[in-house]
Amino acid sequence: MNKILSFAIILAGALLISGCATGSRPSTAGERITARGDSISEYGDAWTAGQHMTDRGQAMVERGTSDADQARRRLADARAVITREEQSLREAESARTEGQRMMAEGTAEMARAEAEYASLRRGPSATQ
Repeated sequence: MNKILSFAIILAGALLISGCATGSRPSTAGERITARGDSISEYGDAWTAGQHMTDRGQAMVERGTSDADQARRRLADARAVITREEQSLREAESARTEGQRMMAEGTAEMARAEAEYASLRRGPSATQ
């Protein structure tokens, strides 16, 4: 029984191996060249895609550099405007403070003049 089982297994293995071997034929030179061309074409497509991405990246770097330079110039201009306006604000605050001082001084001067006039009116008459 073991001999029959061993023989059956060997026969089945041989049939499987021979069945696979008969199904494929050797490739022709044209088929091999075509297969190699397809493989090489994939490398070319990948390289072209990489080159396209590199070109787009370079354009983005150039645009980003230009935009950053422009933003720095605008920022410098804005800082100059802020500096001028801060100076204008200091001058306006100083003028307001001086105006308030003058108003207080003028009010005091008016009060002195009124007091002197009032004391003059209480004094002796100028027509005696």
